Amino acid sequence: MKKCYSLYLLCGFFTLFAADVPTLWQQSARAVAQGLIDGSLTADTDSPFDNRPLKEAPPIFKEQIAKELYFLNNVEIEDIPDWLVSPFDGPSIQDGIDHGQTFQMHDNHLDYSMDNWGSLEGLQNIPNIKNVETIRFSENMMKHIPENVFHGLTKLEEINLNSNEISTLPQGLFNGLNALHTIELGRNNLAELPKNIFNGLTSLQILGLERNSLRSLPDGLFDGLSNLEELHLNNNQLSNLAPKTFKDLGSLNELSLHKNNITELKRGVFDGLNSLETLDLGKNNIRHIDEGVFDNLPALNTIDLSKNQLSNQQVEAVRNALSGRNIDIYLGDQGQPEEQTIPMQDDEAAQASSSTTSTRMTALPSPEQLEAFIKEREGRKRTRHERNDQESDDDQSEEKRQR
Repeated sequence: MKKCYSLYLLCGFFTLFAADVPTLWQQSARAVAQGLIDGSLTADTDSPFDNRPLKEAPPIFKEQIAKELYFLNNVEIEDIPDWLVSPFDGPSIQDGIDHGQTFQMHDNHLDYSMDNWGSLEGLQNIPNIKNVETIRFSENMMKHIPENVFHGLTKLEEINLNSNEISTLPQGLFNGLNALHTIELGRNNLAELPKNIFNGLTSLQILGLERNSLRSLPDGLFDGLSNLEELHLNNNQLSNLAPKTFKDLGSLNELSLHKNNITELKRGVFDGLNSLETLDLGKNNIRHIDEGVFDNLPALNTIDLSKNQLSNQQVEAVRNALSGRNIDIYLGDQGQPEEQTIPMQDDEAAQASSSTTSTRMTALPSPEQLEAFIKEREGRKRTRHERNDQESDDDQSEEKRQR
């Protein structure tokens, strides 16, 4: 049994240099998965890390084996051995630290995007973490954030947690991060935000909350964010904006509320936005706009109200209210509400789960199939960020052509 296992690992080493494969860690997991399928390996076979059986291997390694079974070999979830970690519950950073994973900071930037970490637990245990300035952990299937995970990281300037599965933010998550200028939380599952979650972030300049499931904004959510320049709330489910919601955002120059469920704009809703240049309200369900709602926007040069539910009289009222000001106004395609959708978070999982066939641990793929799958999967990962960004750009560029 051990000779067979050694042969699998030797094949892993060889393939690492012969093909485009990310890490030996993944290659070893792939070899183990193949052994489990053909029956040459079991849960009691010795692990490559020590003399303990595979079922006692590090969680991060067991999770990678499960991914190889599910995504590469179409093994159904119910057929994956119970001793493995679910491919949809990624390991924590602490698991990696405990079992020798190296976390390196380059020029004080920590970037582990698309590496399938399911939790930030253990972040504080990374050597020299107090000096980190940038943390990027996008596309990692994270569902929860520990309450004090960023505590004491006073040099932190940017946090990017885009494209995860985060549904809640703990109160006080950003407390003490006085140098923070960028927070990216787009493409998650946030339905609500704690009232004081952004309190004290006086250096914040960019806040991305797009493509979540936000239905409302708590009173005072943006209080004190006097240096915020960009606020992205597009592609949520907001239906009501209370007056003075943005009253403290005197430096804001871009506000995106594109593709929500907003039905009316009340007088005073945009009070305090003295620097606002671009206001995107396209693809909502706006039926009524109070008189004078845009009067206190002295820097405004672009406003998008296309694809709403405005009557002809309302459209003319908007044009008259803004006449004489050098403002680009987009009012096309009224009366065409957009169906609200929540973007899928994991392309690979969706593709795998939609398959109509399943290999129940009975056959191995050919080397050619294996290599083709690896290249295809890595290609999808490399282009995922560009595709996500392009999707947002395409949504807006269509409207800008319809003035």
